[in-house]
Parts: sequence; structure tokens; C-alpha cells
Amino acid sequence: MTQLLSEITPRSKSYTFRSPIGLLSATQFTQPALTLMEIALFEDMQSKGLIAPNASFAGHSLGEYSALAALGGGILPVEVPIAITFFRGLAMQLNVERDVHGRSDYSMCAINPSKIPSFNEENLKHVVKVIGEETGWLLEIVNFNIKDAQYICAGDIRALSLLTDLANHLISKKITFISLATNNLSSLVQTLATATEAKPKPIDYERGPATVPLKQIDVPFHSSFLAKNIPSYRNFLKGMIQKEKVDPQRLVGKWIPNITGRSFGIERSDFEELERVTGSARCGEILAGWDGIEERRINGVRA
Repeated sequence: MTQLLSEITPRSKSYTFRSPIGLLSATQFTQPALTLMEIALFEDMQSKGLIAPNASFAGHSLGEYSALAALGGGILPVEVPIAITFFRGLAMQLNVERDVHGRSDYSMCAINPSKIPSFNEENLKHVVKVIGEETGWLLEIVNFNIKDAQYICAGDIRALSLLTDLANHLISKKITFISLATNNLSSLVQTLATATEAKPKPIDYERGPATVPLKQIDVPFHSSFLAKNIPSYRNFLKGMIQKEKVDPQRLVGKWIPNITGRSFGIERSDFEELERVTGSARCGEILAGWDGIEERRINGVRA
């Protein structure tokens, strides 16, 4: 098991968190602070009668914890999502190496394909794939927010800078993606990669007509880079969320999970959909023993 804060020993009397851009910009503090603010805002609206009795609850990424807390009924008492999001942020923050100034090599960037001549979602996917293949730098589309209008890419700052330069080049030269593909996209990416490597370090890049750098973020959120943290995070969640304290009926039909985008349910079809989307081995085990689960549920009702 990896220790999250390796500097802490049995003899440590204290530990001081530091961030070159302020502690609230360090994701282990940003995440619980945002979560607490969202819960407080919801409670304020509810106290003023602004929440319909039959309202559905959903949140994106970090916001999903606030949505679950808002459902009430003890599903996630306020101290639980705060602890969870602190651990979540800490695990993410410590997942990237940093220089002596606390800077990492990763960030995120928003991109609007509609600002690029004859460009769309499929073209963006292809460009991101080629940049990754040609450079070996991490670059992934991690959020599909608005079709053909807003996407979020995460990865190596060099790759994000290159993507920005590529978009700027296409726009300034009025080059369509079709003509670009004909003239060899790989060659252009290689040329831009060489220029990127020659930029002063640490690499910086500015907003373009189609791109917005998210400079306050120095972790490649939602990317495959963070997959190695899943086992430890899953174990932490198991300790924080006790199934005995969760009433599934408060979730059924009211909570809309990120992962499926449809109302939560506990029927076989719901687990089948979850397995289809995630490939979860745990869901596979549940489905394999479904007949026994259904029998125990029926017997429980009769009892």
C-alpha cells in the first residue's frame, strides 16, 4: 500500500500543505471547498421552498457528491462527502510529479471545434489521437460537454500547447480538415511538436480563437493517467459509505448517475446497462448470481 503523504512518519508532529498558487487552487482543498459550497447553496434553496418535492438529482464529476448529499436521508451526511472529496483530491494531486516550484507537467484545455473551418467532434478525436501517437505525450478528450461546441482535453502541457497551435494554424490559414488530412496531418503535428519542444520552459500557451487553457488545473482529471488510483479510492469509499446506512429507494428514480446518464435503478436491466457501459467485473458477478439475489429479495419481502 502506498502512503499518500510520504513525509509523515510515526514521529511527525505536524504537516504543512503548500501550493505555489494558493491552497484553494490545490485540488485536495478545492474539491471539498466546492462541495461544501454546493451543499450550502442547495440547503439555502431548499429552506426557501425552491426545490420541488419530486426533483431529480445529478451532478457532473465532483458535483455528483453534492447531488448525493442533497438527496438527504443520511445517504451522505455532510462530513462524508467532505472527507471523500479531500481524499479524492489528495490522491489526484499526489499522482503527478512536481518540480521544486510545485509545478506539474499536466493541465487541461477547453476547445470549440465549431471555431475551426469544417471541423467537428470526429475530426477532434482524430487530431487528438494523432498528436498522442506522433509525440507519445498524454492527450485525451475527457469531457464531451456540448456536441461540436465544447470539449475538455487533459494531458501533457506540451500536447495541449500543440493542440492550441494546431487549431490556431487551421484558423489563421483557413485550412479545412479535409485538405489538412490530404496534406498529411502527421507531418504538421511533427513540425509543431518540434516547435513546442523549443519553447521556453516551463511551457506556457495563451487562449486562442478555439481554445481556452485551464491554467489553474495542474492534474489531468478524468484521463487514463489517473486510473492507477482507482483501487485505493474504491477501498476508501467502501470505508466511508456503509451500505447498511443507504436506503436504495431514496435513489431509485431520483438520482441520475454520471456513468449512465439515466435514472438510477436496482433492477436487472439497470445492472446490465451499468455493466455494458463500464465493463465492471463487480457488476458481472452480481448479474451472474442474480437469481439468488432475486430469491433473497422475495423472501425478505415475505418475511
